[in-house]
Amino acid sequence: MTPTSFKIDPQLAAPEWQHLLRILVRYISPTLARAMLKKSVARCAPQPGEAMPHRVQRVVEDVRVGIGLFCEATRVPDLMLELAEYCYEHPAR
Repeated sequence: MTPTSFKIDPQLAAPEWQHLLRILVRYISPTLARAMLKKSVARCAPQPGEAMPHRVQRVVEDVRVGIGLFCEATRVPDLMLELAEYCYEHPAR
């Protein structure tokens, strides 16, 4: 099941979050990926004047903290690499 098979949560509608969600569902269940991302996005509320790339970096760091608990241990290095590549694509300026 892909993230697009779900109704898109307005909180996760930004293209940056949809891209991150597509990464997460390759490693954990779609339901868990959505819940984890939604909580991280909420915890990392935008700061006044903050550009999206800065927020993306904060959300990815927040996701990294908990993802290891739910991802198969042998797949965690691959997931961390994908998250690093994702951050490289969305550099904080």
